[in-house]
Amino acid sequence: MIDLHGLCTIRAILLDGGAKMVPYFLTFFASCVFCYLGEKSLKSTITTHQKPLLAHGAFVLRKSTVFFSYSVLLVAALAGARGYTVGTDIKTYGNDFYYYAKTVSYSTLIKTLPQIEPLYLALVKISSLISTTPHFLYFLNGLLVYSFMMAGFVYYEKYLSITFSWFGFLCLLYGDTYNAMRQCIAIAICFWAFHYVEERKYIRFALWIIIAFNFHNTAIILVFIAFAYILLKKNNTPLMKITIAAVIILALLEYNTILTFLIQYGLLDLKMTKYFISGRAPISIPALLIRLPFLILIFIQYNDFKSGFSQTEEVQALESDSFSDFLVLMLLFELFTVEMSALVATLYRISLYAVPFRCISYARLFSIGKKNKKMYFVLLIVYLALIFVYQNCIKGNNEIYPYVFGLFE
Repeated sequence: MIDLHGLCTIRAILLDGGAKMVPYFLTFFASCVFCYLGEKSLKSTITTHQKPLLAHGAFVLRKSTVFFSYSVLLVAALAGARGYTVGTDIKTYGNDFYYYAKTVSYSTLIKTLPQIEPLYLALVKISSLISTTPHFLYFLNGLLVYSFMMAGFVYYEKYLSITFSWFGFLCLLYGDTYNAMRQCIAIAICFWAFHYVEERKYIRFALWIIIAFNFHNTAIILVFIAFAYILLKKNNTPLMKITIAAVIILALLEYNTILTFLIQYGLLDLKMTKYFISGRAPISIPALLIRLPFLILIFIQYNDFKSGFSQTEEVQALESDSFSDFLVLMLLFELFTVEMSALVATLYRISLYAVPFRCISYARLFSIGKKNKKMYFVLLIVYLALIFVYQNCIKGNNEIYPYVFGLFE
């Protein structure tokens, strides 16, 4: 028998939650409009060789850059204007750090807070020197995250819709940027820097990973992710795929042992002991239901996912089969680590490094839609928006609901 009362309750939560999340959706809509204009301008610049708005030496300012900047600034402004009850990091690495930084030197800040990465403390110190409110810290933090993330999506413009990637990011990861401020900077830098792996500029990649590591130690995970991609690129055979999958499964099974080794030899800080797993937990059905529809659609259209079939626009084939296989690997890695977060909540943070690749996979899926493209577009948009409401309103992730403006606090 259908529980009508339960259905009505869920419906009420969705409607009420959607109404109280209007600031997010209005900002997301405006940001995506500017992103779309930037994408169109970028593609037009490539095809027609339009002149830049401004060019002075090595500095070149194009119309697309202006639109992308507006897109980023909007969501960064929303992050900066939030009240002190929105997002958990305000209570931990936000206001207290900001006000303390105003009273001491940077060297003292590092000495008294050795458990916090030095580049994040530098960001806090800079914010305290040029502003009178912590809101500027949250704006600057967001600006760094969203700028690197947008730059990463723009790099893949030949293969997907930048706008859909951006919307996917806003729905899947934006809430976490209020709750994992330090780590999200590291995630965004790592995602953008990954293009150096594709271009085989490994020294540059390593330098950027070091920078990301000094915002949050978990950035070291990208070294292993990059290594898996390099192996796939050099030898993309069924045996190699099975080997990488087996290594990932083994690493998950021996997770505590690996983490202990990294901490013991100084590759990770002692504070990472909070990532240890203990006990067992059941499979998270919601996590599966949120992710499986996209995975199934990718597997059904996998040949097109690789080759880039598109009915309405030019979407190029991915650089190699290894990259499409790598994207699927990232989707599976993200799913498995999210499931493991039922054992230790902080392990969810590890899965976040795969989310930008999840965004470009979904955008790629949209870009290769063959039939009923408009309906396909609407369904994917609504589905992603519902995921945002479910995770942040119904489940209460990140404590960003309801949004409260707090500029005058």
